[in-house]
Amino acid sequence: MFIRRTRTRTTGDGTAYFSHRLVRSRRDGDTVRQQTLLNLGSDFAVDRQHWRVLCDRISQLLSPQTTMLPLACPEAVEREAHRIAAQLVGRSADVSDTAGGAMHSVDVASLEMVRPRSVGVEHVGL
Repeated sequence: MFIRRTRTRTTGDGTAYFSHRLVRSRRDGDTVRQQTLLNLGSDFAVDRQHWRVLCDRISQLLSPQTTMLPLACPEAVEREAHRIAAQLVGRSADVSDTAGGAMHSVDVASLEMVRPRSVGVEHVGL
């Protein structure tokens, strides 16, 4: 996942307008396809130096697996990552491919514990 800055138009006086998009690359056989997940608009406020951290944080938020080590990012980037992830979750077709699986609703009362563990490997690692 990455952010692409695209020139949308140029006025007669030479002023260029840009739009920002959240894009995902994936391989289909021998070809690589890029899909725009979300148009972030022309007034995208995150500095270019934080784009990689923002994309990594969005991937973490959409991933069904929790991370062992938190990703250090500025508060503004964290808020933007949560906002974008919420928009992607609203578009569930895009999230199912991004997160690596489909989202399902589960009735918690219907769960049955089989071989529960008091301490998992992740907790020991932390």
